[in-house]
Amino acid sequence: MKIIVIILHFGALSVTKQCVETLQDQDKTKKKIVIVNNNQDSLDKEVFGGRDVVVINNGRNLGFAAGVNVGIKYALSMGGDYVLLLNNDTKIGKSLVANLAKVFERNKNAGVVGPAIKYKRDGQMVYDIGGEVNLRWGRTHHTEVVSAESLELQKPTYISGCCMMIKREVFEKCGLFDERFFLYYEDVDFCLRARDKGFEIYVDPEILIYHELSKTIGKLSSLAVYHQIRSAVVFGKKHVRNKFLNILFVVMQGGIFFVKKPSIGGTVISGFVAGVIAR
Repeated sequence: MKIIVIILHFGALSVTKQCVETLQDQDKTKKKIVIVNNNQDSLDKEVFGGRDVVVINNGRNLGFAAGVNVGIKYALSMGGDYVLLLNNDTKIGKSLVANLAKVFERNKNAGVVGPAIKYKRDGQMVYDIGGEVNLRWGRTHHTEVVSAESLELQKPTYISGCCMMIKREVFEKCGLFDERFFLYYEDVDFCLRARDKGFEIYVDPEILIYHELSKTIGKLSSLAVYHQIRSAVVFGKKHVRNKFLNILFVVMQGGIFFVKKPSIGGTVISGFVAGVIAR
């Protein structure tokens, strides 16, 4: 079993270095680590202490989908059986890679597998155990619980792209991530496509990671809001049955962003227009 871990680097180098160090120190599973650099500045693998890593420099920010696709293509060309996508701002526990691989061994139809993701929301620690999608009007939501103890293996509709292990056969049958999604919704879209091909999506609540939400770009930054709105429209055009309800939902979402931060009103509008004209 050949496992290749892909970490998309953007922003602070210290964040990515800590992620690589933790992955090497906490998980002794045999694996190759590929750093896909979305920053303009080039990186050398020696930046990561000479550890056994490969660095691919994109020279610019390609976004999440196109960025990880660069790493996935490399992983598949190297004969990878499983690809683990891991956000650089996650903190993992021991044997993350090995434990995710075990889920595949026990569930032959598994195509995409992830851990429970622990994070802080409104001052309280919660656990994300996957998400569901209302395809009538396009609302996606993460299932959150205050404790992941004693939970059985979950079969959500989708899991977060911040940590997902994917079987090679999924890429062979479904293709790579849709690069029309610069940020957001690409993980939902990918899981829906995998499910359509007969693969199952799993979250094992006994496997935990910690994620600092939006640490890299900021939850209400112009970049985040623009792509939240744009990707919501693109996702709706691709998957949602009732286009009118989807547009209404996105407008309401944009209104919520505006109330929280009036200065981004123009960003909301430009994101909406960009989503409408995207092909």
